[in-house]
Order: sequence, then C-alpha cells, then structure tokens
Amino acid sequence: MQKLIAVLAVAFTVFAAQARDPYDVHPFQISIFPPIQIFEEEVHITGLKLNLLYGYNTAVSGFDFGVLSGAGDFEGIQLNLANYVQEEARGLRLSLINLSDDTEGIEIAPINYASVGAEGLRIGVINVAAESKGLQIGLVNYTRHMRGIQIGLINVIAESKISFLPI
Repeated sequence: MQKLIAVLAVAFTVFAAQARDPYDVHPFQISIFPPIQIFEEEVHITGLKLNLLYGYNTAVSGFDFGVLSGAGDFEGIQLNLANYVQEEARGLRLSLINLSDDTEGIEIAPINYASVGAEGLRIGVINVAAESKGLQIGLVNYTRHMRGIQIGLINVIAESKISFLPI
C-alpha cells in the first residue's frame, strides 16, 4: 500500500508540474479532490477522468468514472456515485444523482435534476426539469413544459391544460 501511495505521489508531482497552461487539453485526469489532482481544474480533459473521491474540470469529453464528479461541460459517459455538470451534459449518465443545467441523452439515477432543460430518456425515481423533450420514466416526473411522454405514478407538467396525470 505504501508503494502505491508513493507511486501516486510521484505521478501527481510529475504531471502537475507539466500542467501550467490552463487551456491545455489532456487525455486523462486522476483526482483525489481539487487541488489534489494531476491537472488543474481549468484544464480540459479528453479521454479518461478518474475521480478517487471528487474531481472537477471545466470541460470533459470521454469516460468519467469514480465517486463524485464535477464538470463545467461534459460529453461522453459518466459513471459515478454522483454527477454534477454546471452547464451542458451530453451522453450517458449513470449514478445515484445526476445534476445539471441542461442535459441531452440518457440519464439513469434515482434522482435526475436539470435546472433548465432535459432532452432524451430519463429513468429514475424522481425526474425534474424546467423543460423536457423525450421520455421520462419514474415514480415522480415533474416539468414546466413537456414535449414527449411521462410514465410514472405522479406526472406533473406545470404549464399544461392538464397539469397532473397519473399513469
């Protein structure tokens, strides 16, 4: 175990020393939690992002795996206990909770929340989005505007002629 910690410490030191340009794009990121990660938060990751506890980068494209993940923008596959994207998330997102402003693609989690909009397939216990396009499957589905279908025990489209409709 001590050898593994020593190897990780050397890797963090070597790679962190190389990450001085905040607009660089790198093929991988390993993070314990910011600022203890190979590259700074502002660096764009295109490839693999591994979050041992929590990782954050302003832009991530590729595969994002670990415990807690944060990103400004994300495109690809996220598989974490919790996924948080500040702005746009595109792709497949699997976790216990998916949070974002806008999301496009497939989200599978007990809780899916998009503060602005969601487009695609959302499967969860609770699905919430300001605007929705596509299919929501859950016990509770809530949106203000909907272009698509809600399947669940409680389905709410707040700004609709029929705002509440159980399945």
